Amino acid sequence: MKQIKVPVIILLAVAVVYGAAKGYVYFQAKSAMDKLNEQAALFANINYQGISSDLLQGSVAVQGISVTPVTLEESVTIREISVKGDGPMFLFTGAAEMAEQKSPKFLQIRVNGLEADLNGQLFSSYATMAAQSRSVTAPVKSCEIGGVMAASDFQNLGVDQLSADMMMQISTDERSGKTDMNADFDVEDMGSFSFDAKLNGPATPAGMMMGPAPQEINFSWSVTPEYMAKVNTYCANQLGMSVIDYIEYLVNADDKTYVKYYGFVPGKAIRDAVKGFLVKPDTIQVRLLPSPNMNPMTVQDFDPQSVIDLLGLHLYVNNKEVKPLEFSFGEELSQLFGNQSTKKETSKASKPEKPKSSYVFQQTSLTRLPGYVGAQVKVYQQDGMLREGTLVALNKDEAQIEQRLQGGKFSVFIPLENIKRVEVLRLKKQ
Repeated sequence: MKQIKVPVIILLAVAVVYGAAKGYVYFQAKSAMDKLNEQAALFANINYQGISSDLLQGSVAVQGISVTPVTLEESVTIREISVKGDGPMFLFTGAAEMAEQKSPKFLQIRVNGLEADLNGQLFSSYATMAAQSRSVTAPVKSCEIGGVMAASDFQNLGVDQLSADMMMQISTDERSGKTDMNADFDVEDMGSFSFDAKLNGPATPAGMMMGPAPQEINFSWSVTPEYMAKVNTYCANQLGMSVIDYIEYLVNADDKTYVKYYGFVPGKAIRDAVKGFLVKPDTIQVRLLPSPNMNPMTVQDFDPQSVIDLLGLHLYVNNKEVKPLEFSFGEELSQLFGNQSTKKETSKASKPEKPKSSYVFQQTSLTRLPGYVGAQVKVYQQDGMLREGTLVALNKDEAQIEQRLQGGKFSVFIPLENIKRVEVLRLKKQ
């Protein structure tokens, strides 16, 4: 009888180990799904069609998911939910690390192909509750200020189904200890929402915002021009107005109406910016650059303008900053903030003072740029072109700048020899 050659034995052993690893990952994922279904049994039934994994990528995915509330007959379906770590070992140690509240080096969760029927009971019940919460004394039509779109409105707009993709990601730089968090939510043919935050330390899955101080936080919303045009035309017709008059109606409502339905009154600069967005929608971005003196536990002791300064709040509409950022609150929301007398009575030891510093773009030498990876920069090139965005990477030859366009992100690579001057958004002491 011939002896089996050693390479064949090695291949068989590798196949057995690979199969065992795939089986272990499948068992762990199946157990997690079964436990989730058991915990949610009082509210919904969760079913799925399959589980797959990629050992080299360190990812596992569940396909064909349906979630059916116990009180309804309709389901929300998801084509696939995937979880990816920083490599193969994540599939065997990731769950244990998260259970121990350790900050992951890299964790990404994707929800692809989420679909919901906008004509069903689930959306109708939500829209009804939202409309009731916004209407204080009398019913409000969907296209009026304070109104909420109903299923019939979406039908008239030609939208019968919500189709969306989501992504959440967290990564930690072991050398600097800083953490980046990102989230994106894209709705087909409507628009998108994104969030990213840079933290001055590691973050745990259960308390990402509780420990490390945020260095920068960005929120961004975008609406497709086609969808906004449809909504404007539809609502203008519903209220018997022209599109221009409808936009003016929304923007120039009186103070009492704004307070009644939104709790605050926007200033002229904000109203003008919103008008520009409704006419030509692109992106709304809120950027927070918190002061090092900010204590989240005592923010409520300050008046609204001081809170804006502490948070380093900036608003950009269609890539243009809104200035001055002025607004006032109604009586209900005003109670959430303090005032000048509150600050005077507060001891300096327990309450932070209004910061005497601000973030501005300052010229910075190329030799100092490695210390500002992750910061907002303006790069002036030798050919006169200006690039503004986030410095995401830097090496001896080029700088990588991440920019936003039409609600998305893209990177440009600029050779250092082509850079004439760089300005970094950093703290400037007064």
